[in-house]
Amino acid sequence: MNIQVEKTHRKNQTEDKRKNTERMNNLRSSMELVPIWIQADTKIVYLDGDVLKVSLDLVPDAKRMKESLWVLEKGRDDIVCIRSFDDRYLRTEEDHTLGFVITKDHRCIFRISDALGQSLIRDRHGDYLTLADGKIVTSNDTPGKDQMFQVTPRQQV
Repeated sequence: MNIQVEKTHRKNQTEDKRKNTERMNNLRSSMELVPIWIQADTKIVYLDGDVLKVSLDLVPDAKRMKESLWVLEKGRDDIVCIRSFDDRYLRTEEDHTLGFVITKDHRCIFRISDALGQSLIRDRHGDYLTLADGKIVTSNDTPGKDQMFQVTPRQQV
């Protein structure tokens, strides 16, 4: 009796995993991919390890140029996923910290809205991406200068 229940349970888990994979593949195929630059306070945002930083120079060196290449995966309405140059997705955790993950999931969903010619980027908790001490973090502050980003299509290099 227990063997049959275990087999049924494993079969259900496999089916659920297949459905989730199929759902994510459908989401990927429905998204529009847009290569972008992200700028904060006129400086280019780049990935340094697992930390989003802002370049000190307006024209970063070759390494920083590569690390500042992003792909915006547009979904329905204002929903996007942000993919880094090394194919990792920006995500927010339950404790509202930023991180990266290889496989896209619900933690990777952001919303972008326009404000005064710049963009506000909100995570799934409703917190804004914020420039703080040269790093990008999340904050539930009222939107201001530190929450304004310029998200522009990237020129082919």
